[in-house]
Amino acid sequence: MKTVPSEGQRLSPLASAWKTDAEVLRSLAGAEEQLFSDAEDPMVNWTSASLEQELGKLPGVTVTIARQEDAILRRVSAGDIDFWLRTTDGKGRLSLGDRIARIGGGEKLLELRMLMHRKLDFQEVQWKTVTVMIRIVE
Repeated sequence: MKTVPSEGQRLSPLASAWKTDAEVLRSLAGAEEQLFSDAEDPMVNWTSASLEQELGKLPGVTVTIARQEDAILRRVSAGDIDFWLRTTDGKGRLSLGDRIARIGGGEKLLELRMLMHRKLDFQEVQWKTVTVMIRIVE
């Protein structure tokens, strides 16, 4: 069983109903898209379909993948928001915060961080998770 980060919950749908600068929301959505489609980041750039396709190339085996989508209540902590919107030194994997800052600038990132803390700190939200079960038969 494996969680599929690229198909799970994104922050932009949570933020879409908030009254804020549309450019801030576009920066968030664009940064999420960049993060989950980054060809250099194999930790998060794959989907259940691409996994099935890649595993299907293994010689002499049959691969079956079952995808399960769930929605759970998740309490968002201030630490979650700080982790998601952190910035790094730019060497290695870029965080969501790094990507937002590159798209919209540091001011947009700060505005988004403050807004998310105001709207999400210690709130329960519907959180989408996608899990795949992999079966390989020789």
